[in-house]
Amino acid sequence: MDTCVYSIQDVVHSYGEATSRLILLDYDGTLVPFASLPQLAVPDPEVLLLLKRLCVTNTVYVISGRDRGTLEEWLGTLPIGLVAEHGAAMRTPGEAWRMLSELNTGWKSQAVSLLQEAVHQCPGSLIEEKEFSVSWHYRNTAEEKASAFIPELTDKLEQLLSESGLELLYGNKVIEIRCVGADKRHAARSLSEAGDYDFILSAGDDLTDEGMFVALKEVPYAYTFRIGAVPQTEAKFSFGTRYELLELLRSLIGSER
Repeated sequence: MDTCVYSIQDVVHSYGEATSRLILLDYDGTLVPFASLPQLAVPDPEVLLLLKRLCVTNTVYVISGRDRGTLEEWLGTLPIGLVAEHGAAMRTPGEAWRMLSELNTGWKSQAVSLLQEAVHQCPGSLIEEKEFSVSWHYRNTAEEKASAFIPELTDKLEQLLSESGLELLYGNKVIEIRCVGADKRHAARSLSEAGDYDFILSAGDDLTDEGMFVALKEVPYAYTFRIGAVPQTEAKFSFGTRYELLELLRSLIGSER
C-alpha cells in the first residue's frame, strides 16, 4: 500500500532545510521488533546509538504504551523525551516525570480479575499491569483460540467501561484497558505546539499510533509513517517493515554532513 502524499526525497529535503525539528517515535514494533514477552523487547545497541545521534540536532520523543519504569530503565540515560502509557505521563529531557491528566486507577483490580479469566481460557496469554492501564497480551496464544474468545471478553468488559470512564485500545496482539483522555493524539498535539518547529516526523505501527497521525494531519511540514501492511491509515507514508524507517532515520542523519 502506498499512502504517500510526498516522496521520501521530499522528506529528506525538508529535513535538511528545517531549522527546528521534532521526531516522535513509537517503541514496540517501530524501534524494536515485537518479543514473545513484553520484558524481552530491550533496545539493542544499534537503536540506542541511532536515538543518541538523532537527538544531537533534533528534539526526540519516544511515545510508547510502556510504563514509566520500563522506559526509564531502557531509555532513561539518553537525552530524549519520553511519553509513557500512550500519553498518561511525560518526561522532558533533564526534568522529572509529570502527569498529562488526572487518572483514576480504582478500576484496575476488577479489570485484572476479568483478564485472569482470559488467561485461563487462552493458554499462553498474559496480563501486563501498568500504573494507569492493564493489558492482555495474546501473541503466544493460538490465533483461532484468541479470536474466538475476544468477543466474549469484550462483552464482559462493556459494563466496566461504561461505569468507570474507560476505553479499550486494540494494539498488535494486545488489548489494553485505560482511562479516556490519555492518548497519543493529545501527546503529539501538545508536543508539536510546544516549539517553533518547521519539520516533524512521527512513526508508529498500530492503531494506538493513529492518534498521532490525526493530530499532525493538517500540519504541512509533518511527515507521518505507519509501519506494516494495513488497509487504511491516517499516515502520509506506509512502510512495510521497521527496517525501512530505521534506514530513513539514518539517511536523515547522514544528510546533515
